[in-house]
Amino acid sequence: MIIMVYVLHHLDKPIKFLENLTQYLKPDAPLVIIERDTKKERAHPPSFMTKKQILETIQETNFELVKTVTFLSRDTIYIYKLKLTS
Repeated sequence: MIIMVYVLHHLDKPIKFLENLTQYLKPDAPLVIIERDTKKERAHPPSFMTKKQILETIQETNFELVKTVTFLSRDTIYIYKLKLTS
């Protein structure tokens, strides 16, 4: 499992970074990303990504969204897994 807390919005090349993570994960291991929900709380510099930006960015990688969890007061948890290759 890899857990990233408030990391994604700091990356200059997030797609490349996420693609490099795949070598460290077993096929069934999750990638968990926790980022501020900009609709729940206004973000200040360094600016957090919107939910749309996060989803679009990771959509371009080898990860697929399993679920989002929104019980936290300021953050959203995104749970991903590696896409199955045929």
